[in-house]
This record gives sequence, C-alpha cells and structure tokens, in this order.
Amino acid sequence: MPPWKSRMYHFSEDQLAEDLQEGYRQLQQLKQPEQNLSPADALSGVSAPEQAEPPGWKTHIVLSHVPPRDCKLDQTFLGRHVGSQALRRFIDQVQPDLVLCGHIHEGRGLDRIGRTWVLNCGPASAGNYGLVEVASQLRLELRRV
Repeated sequence: MPPWKSRMYHFSEDQLAEDLQEGYRQLQQLKQPEQNLSPADALSGVSAPEQAEPPGWKTHIVLSHVPPRDCKLDQTFLGRHVGSQALRRFIDQVQPDLVLCGHIHEGRGLDRIGRTWVLNCGPASAGNYGLVEVASQLRLELRRV
C-alpha cells in the first residue's frame, strides 16, 4: 500500500448521512429564538441576548468533498453518476441554499436541486475556482486563473 493511502479516511454513506443530520440538528439548536446568539457565541457558551444575528446566518451552506448523486456534477467522463446518495437525500429533505463540492473533476459547473444550488469548481490544478457572495441573495461564479 502506498504510504499516502494509510493517511486517508473513508466515510461510508451511512456515516455521511449521520454527520449531515447531526450537523443540521446542531444548527437548529443554535437557531433557537430564545438563545438569539451568534454562531460563535453559541458554540463558545457565551450568552449575548442583545446581539443581532450576523449577516448570512440565514444562508445554509453545506461543504462536501463528494457531490450529490444524480445531478450534472457527479458524472464521470464515462457518464456514470457516482455522487453520494446520502447527500442527495439530505438536500431533498432539508433544501440548504448551497452545496459546495468537488471530487469529480469533469463535473465542473452549477446545478440546481429543488431550491438548492450545487457548485463544483473543478480541479484547482487547472486553475479553477469558484466565487460565492452571500448577500441579500447568493451570487455564484465559476472562474479560472
């Protein structure tokens, strides 16, 4: 086995589904109206009932290495859909505003699943990157150096 392989982690679809649900559950706890805390304050245990919600707090973004299954961004050059079924189920149920993903180099682009935007910047080694601006509405761009 190559030495780099021993340092790699593999998460199963079940583990990914569990992690997505747990992260969403924690987000919902942080957003309880009686707490009215910023994410940083809520995580640190500081109470600040007078503090206003920070800009962008209402925008839900999922950052995932793997893209969701059965979209434009999870197809290999052979045309096979190889994305995560767990991530796709999560998107279908929760409808976050944006999913940032990668992994499938030839899957560079933007897609929409329900009200969720999915962005795969493509390989950085080819100079690809994405620009995400969170304001009153999302602004998404694919760019190349």
